[in-house]
Amino acid sequence: MKYAFIRCGLLSLALCSSFAHSQVLQEFELENGTLLGGHTGLIDEPFEGVGVYGNSDGVSTVAALSGIPGVFALTVTGASSNDSTARVGVYLGGKRLGTPGFSGTSATSQTLEFELTQAPSESELRFVLETDDGSNDTLLDAFQLERLGDIPPPPPPPILPAQGAFESQQYRNLFVEMGLTAEEVEARVNAVYDQLFHSEDLENEALFIPVGEDMAYIWDTGNNDVRSEGMSYGMMMAVLMDRKEDFDRLWKWANTYSLNREGDMKGYYAWQVTTDGQIRDKNPAPDGEEYMATALFFASHRWGDGEALFDYNAQANILLDDMFDNGQTRYANGGILESFSLFDHNEMQVVFSPATPSDRNWTDPSYHLPAFYELWARWADDNNAFWLELAQSSRDFLKTTVHPDTGLSPDYAYFDGSPHGDYQNWKDTFQYDAWRTVGNAAMDYYWWKKDDWQNTYAETLQAFFMSEGVDSYSSLYELDGTPYENNADHSPGLVAMNALASLASNEPAAWEFVEAFWKTPIPTGKYRYYDGCLYMFAMLALSGKYQIYCPDCESKPSANSSSLSSSSSDSSSSAVSSVASSTSNSSSGELASSSSSSQGSILGGGVGFNLLLTLCGLLFFRLCGKRKLMA
Repeated sequence: MKYAFIRCGLLSLALCSSFAHSQVLQEFELENGTLLGGHTGLIDEPFEGVGVYGNSDGVSTVAALSGIPGVFALTVTGASSNDSTARVGVYLGGKRLGTPGFSGTSATSQTLEFELTQAPSESELRFVLETDDGSNDTLLDAFQLERLGDIPPPPPPPILPAQGAFESQQYRNLFVEMGLTAEEVEARVNAVYDQLFHSEDLENEALFIPVGEDMAYIWDTGNNDVRSEGMSYGMMMAVLMDRKEDFDRLWKWANTYSLNREGDMKGYYAWQVTTDGQIRDKNPAPDGEEYMATALFFASHRWGDGEALFDYNAQANILLDDMFDNGQTRYANGGILESFSLFDHNEMQVVFSPATPSDRNWTDPSYHLPAFYELWARWADDNNAFWLELAQSSRDFLKTTVHPDTGLSPDYAYFDGSPHGDYQNWKDTFQYDAWRTVGNAAMDYYWWKKDDWQNTYAETLQAFFMSEGVDSYSSLYELDGTPYENNADHSPGLVAMNALASLASNEPAAWEFVEAFWKTPIPTGKYRYYDGCLYMFAMLALSGKYQIYCPDCESKPSANSSSLSSSSSDSSSSAVSSVASSTSNSSSGELASSSSSSQGSILGGGVGFNLLLTLCGLLFFRLCGKRKLMA
């Protein structure tokens, strides 16, 4: 049997017309099913049903299918033993359909939609607890099974743009390309942001926690602390959503409580801080600084610069200078002089951490952000050639660390791409950090389109997850595709990143990942932090809102059926592609970078300049004291 979720809202009304008259096939009270043993038991509160308390507990019955292929919906009613989200795995004929979750102690319903290309008249339906962590119990009431209609014909394959978004000034809205309206997508994006940032339900929904009148932090709800990763993610989300107050609150909190002002890690942000501002680990996780620097540039270009801490352009350059070399040194054992850059200047790669010699000798593939490095090469006051070379080096590195058959990459790797498991022995496999790697590559392809291998990478990874079941794959794997031990979760964060990979794919399967993401609820509950952040990034990217903001751009993005216009009416710049054209030959050239002022002009790139325009541009930048980049 082939299972794939379908959501009518993503298809045209014509394709969904066959769903107008659904047929209810079965309604069943689960206390009448076969209990699977373990601690499984019958309950009478909050309803008569089945309680599952430990992994492998569950209940099974026979699903009465129609014997006719089509699109089906299984609506499961259940509850949690407390306010946290309780889940259960659902299997039909041995194939996992999904993992619905129930928040709160009152009965709620979750619907799983799936295709059967070969539908038997009946098949075993099994509900199994697989994600027990002791925080709650799952209570199951009943289910309803419907046949919604015939399987619609698949949409045509996506068409990849001929140019990257930086050059074309076009930002795709894959949801609109799938059949939703721009208004529906706009409403959904705003709803996600408002829930994660401004929900009054701090226990189950919000990540953005205000502090006083002018600060806030992004709460890692699972660990009850604050990560530099989350702070930088929050800043990027806020600037992309044009929420300046949210951005400034986060930026001030980070500088008040996380910034190392002295010592070996001077200029970097402690990766782990308590919610009341006490540093737990002063060392940086470099992706935090990478996102912060880029978000600061975007803030400068979108809103203009203020003073001191809120002179965003100046702060971005200060941070980049420290990331390149924070000026701190010490003599280690053996008399070796150590420095603490976030990048290995010989390998031209971001390091896992600058804290120790061993941590500086390997990397985290998900920290490689060539899309950002390209921007730094154009906008930074210094080290422009370094940033440009770093972008290409990261692209080359990814080819060495991604498994050629599955597209899976390790959490940690040596500089040659081979998996690194010395620090934590499971980190040489596809774990939580590695979810982000394909998203980073897809964004690089989307913005710059400089490496066709990234298209191959995205399609290889999606083909692997299609083979695992687009709505039922696990979250953790060995690199060869073997599911990792004790791993039955189907995490929203991975669903989000696999959907984001569709920006670099022209295979029909790309739509199935976008569909699966659209129907995935906004993460809630204790472990919503990481899933929620990746969910928001994918929502921004797939809706056309993950845009490049540059200073004094000469035109706005072209409006078309698959891009949303900027919501800002008072921004100091528009989100378009802009770069000084290279006058290089095959081995060297010049790119003009922006000045430290957000109001500086940058020549628009994309179609090449004639000789006269090039010479005029270079003369203008020299007269204005602009820095030239030698590539």
